[in-house]
Amino acid sequence: MPVILSALCLAFCASQSAAETYPAQAQPIVDDPDVTYHTSFRVGCDERLWNRILDNPQVWDKLWRIYHFKPYYTVTASGTSAHITAPRGAVGDLTLLSRSGGRRVYIGRGALHHPKVPQLPLARMALVIHAQHSAGGTSGTVALYLQAEGAVARPILKGLSAPVTEHIGRMTDLYIQAFKVIIDDAAHHPYGRVSSTDTPEAKEVVRVLFQ
Repeated sequence: MPVILSALCLAFCASQSAAETYPAQAQPIVDDPDVTYHTSFRVGCDERLWNRILDNPQVWDKLWRIYHFKPYYTVTASGTSAHITAPRGAVGDLTLLSRSGGRRVYIGRGALHHPKVPQLPLARMALVIHAQHSAGGTSGTVALYLQAEGAVARPILKGLSAPVTEHIGRMTDLYIQAFKVIIDDAAHHPYGRVSSTDTPEAKEVVRVLFQ
């Protein structure tokens, strides 16, 4: 049954991306990727908190540290853009291109670190998040498309698609599970663990997300 559900999810995401149009910077990557990754998610998060978290990348790494998730990563945010450094993940820049209804489209550029394949080429990325909100929480899909920079590098990235996709899947699952812990904690205790941490960054998280 899980295999069937996963196949249906992938088929849904593929048909969805084929029917949609994207901002000019993202469209060529979605149309001709070297690596693709799709997954679905569900978290006990209302629309207000969901949007506040995604609208404020400057608190992403602060939440990570407050909850002692590892590996640590850092985010330097400016407006709708963020520079992200993750020890065993991606290093690069991520920018929100469009937000319409429950859909967000991001463009990114950077390098992906993989222990088995340390010399991955620089790549551009399109990240598409669809979210639907209900009384029970937020559910949706995440689609990620990678395209290596340069004609020489593209066959290299395509040849490494299996380990790259596996690595992206592990990192994405890690972030989704961490997000669930934060949301469930906040649902049972005002502000969650953030409220019991008396630091300047915890106070900023409370101000940005909960007040």
